[in-house]
Amino acid sequence: MKKTRTMEKTLKKMLAAAVSAAMMISAAGCQTAPAEKETSETTGEAAKTETPSADGGAEKTYTFGYIAFDMKDLWNSYSAKAFEYAGEKLGVETIIQDPGGDLEKSIAAMEDLIAKKVDGISLYPISVDQAKTLIAMANDAGIPITVENMAPDESWGDIISACGNLYYQKGYDFIEWIGKNMPDAKTYYCAGSQGMGITEEYIKGIEEAQKTYKVNIVAQEYGNFKAEPAMNVTQNLIQRGQEFDLVIAQNGQMAKGVHNALVEAGMEVPILSTGGSPSDIELLESGGIHALFSNSVAMQGLQTFKNLYDYCVKGQKDFPEYTPNQTIIVTKDEIDQLVPWDAPEKAAEVMGWEDLIKAR
Repeated sequence: MKKTRTMEKTLKKMLAAAVSAAMMISAAGCQTAPAEKETSETTGEAAKTETPSADGGAEKTYTFGYIAFDMKDLWNSYSAKAFEYAGEKLGVETIIQDPGGDLEKSIAAMEDLIAKKVDGISLYPISVDQAKTLIAMANDAGIPITVENMAPDESWGDIISACGNLYYQKGYDFIEWIGKNMPDAKTYYCAGSQGMGITEEYIKGIEEAQKTYKVNIVAQEYGNFKAEPAMNVTQNLIQRGQEFDLVIAQNGQMAKGVHNALVEAGMEVPILSTGGSPSDIELLESGGIHALFSNSVAMQGLQTFKNLYDYCVKGQKDFPEYTPNQTIIVTKDEIDQLVPWDAPEKAAEVMGWEDLIKAR
């Protein structure tokens, strides 16, 4: 993709971490509708379907952009699908941009959405510096922006709100559950990626909960959020003779890898895991996962859309700084309580989002 001067300039700023102006978190103004009907082919703007008003005129119509982290990531992919679902049901055009985890492509994606004059943007950040850069670009263009999957502070710039998991709380929840249900367990913690922010937040939550529950964690290995590495480190742990009778897996793919290693070794050890993807639910149903600490990314995708919708369409001005995903802890017998990642219609019901429920 050919770089524009703007892209080169903003990339240099981002890589130098030069975006450092501290601003209060507030909502940026929505754009007004075009004065006359034009097409995306002739203007480069996003196509917008107009709905006639009661007096025969044309009502304001809306287009929301979505800048992903990487659509090959399951969590991100299901969030984007929920975002699109909400747009389809509520009559809002959605434009999904996938930079594939590439910083330069994410800047190009923002430039494209600005050129198309979208009414609002949802950002799933790659990194803090990248997020600050893209938020600054949206602020300069006067386009309201909301963030998912990270908890910004005031230095990030002007945003409507943010939503996502509280990974600290998830780590705490694991230890609390063990302390209340299996206090004598010898626990093996299969963590995500060493040094990664998400994993560090889990560990902070675990350490805080340990002050109260004092769970016996006998081993900690890093499975890098994937099945095969998790299987390998678990096999090595078993071969070293480490005894354990309970496993914490930081996501469903690692739970699958741990489960495979246990099956090969002829061991039956209960696994606690986060997740909620279709494959995670299958593993729960088959007994491979004992309890699923589920956060539905469908709810996250709907919430980030709802932030834009409530601000741009409904005129809401006051928003919480951060809306955490709801955690639902279930065993095999409670599986009907789950909100699957691919079920945005159920997510809307659990959220109580009346606008979307009525639009179905």
